[in-house]
Amino acid sequence: MLDQRPSEAPVLRVLSEEAVSFGDLPEQVSMDPVIEGAEFARERIVSDDAAGLCAVWAAQPGVYPRVKHQRGSAMYIFSGDATVYDKDGTPHEIHEGSILVLPYRWEGRWEIHRTIRKVYIHSWPTGEPPSVPALGVSLSGIEASQDSLAEPLPVSVHRGGFPDALARVITDGVDGLCVIAKLGVGSHPVSDGTRAMNAYLLEGEASLDGPTGQQVELRTGSVAVVPAGWAGTWNVKRPLRAFLFFTQPREEWPA
Repeated sequence: MLDQRPSEAPVLRVLSEEAVSFGDLPEQVSMDPVIEGAEFARERIVSDDAAGLCAVWAAQPGVYPRVKHQRGSAMYIFSGDATVYDKDGTPHEIHEGSILVLPYRWEGRWEIHRTIRKVYIHSWPTGEPPSVPALGVSLSGIEASQDSLAEPLPVSVHRGGFPDALARVITDGVDGLCVIAKLGVGSHPVSDGTRAMNAYLLEGEASLDGPTGQQVELRTGSVAVVPAGWAGTWNVKRPLRAFLFFTQPREEWPA
């Protein structure tokens, strides 16, 4: 498990495209409660700290009730098929390329038809949602890939971290800001923002260069967690398109 205390210098966390798509998932995670299906899922943690949990996760077919009573989540589906139902019965059809946000106070169930593999982020809420139970928000792979991403993402919204991006906002609530964003070829300075940025690269290639000489390479299919307080430069070598979830660090650490 990766742990970054607020007193340490911000450190980038990255998982390569091979590890994300095909790598082993060493952690066993209980699926309780289970109506039918496997008792456990598998995952690999990329980052787990005050700003949230980012991991790659896989689960076999089955029916799994869920209640988001502590944290919300946002996720990008690499492979598999499922129908996710809100408590009121609203369905979300989930396939390869889908994006799904299940906010804090969401209630419902997963019906996994074909093994799901995804990257997901749990975030700590900053308040109560407008309604309880909260409703899920989903975006199909076709919608995600065809959107022109023409709207700017102002610093006042993302609070540092990706100032040159153009984006489509999927959700912006007590759990965080979920978007699809793009950056063109070139150097893009990043300020030391107040939110962590969890990124899955849908396409493109870039290096993240920090002020102390730290450099990481990102390619299509890789996952990166850029912590709050990190400043540096995104050097984009091929036009970049990414699934991003900005999360607000929790003020106090869990006991």
